[in-house]
Amino acid sequence: MKKLTPLSLLILLLVAINLGLCYLYFFKPNHSRMKRKDSMHSWLDKNVGMTAQQESLHVKLRTTYFSDLRAINDSIRVIKARFISRSAENDFSDSLSTYWTDSIYRWQRRADELTFRHVRAVRNILEPKQQPILDSLIQVLMLRKNKE
Repeated sequence: MKKLTPLSLLILLLVAINLGLCYLYFFKPNHSRMKRKDSMHSWLDKNVGMTAQQESLHVKLRTTYFSDLRAINDSIRVIKARFISRSAENDFSDSLSTYWTDSIYRWQRRADELTFRHVRAVRNILEPKQQPILDSLIQVLMLRKNKE
């Protein structure tokens, strides 16, 4: 029987570690990803201190907001795809380019207005002492979102 060298032992150890990591990655549920899905809602409720009634109203507002925003973002995605597909055309003028970019801008403006109305609606369900907390949290979220 041939003696195992330290190098072959190290290779066997690395293979075992890689197999274990592959098992954990592919076959174990990722609980942090599942928790992250609704973490913003719970984070907001915890920091603002919403009552049960406020939480239920917030969930309704949030559901409506995200469904409307998803529709707007889908429209923006379609318009951008059509616009970029026109890049192969040789006779694509600057005025047509301006038209397409303005169209994208109008949809993005709708999304921004929807976000503003949503924040305002959430702010209206809060008590006056909770509103400054929400305002500061939104500032933090907007600054963090722009950094990413």
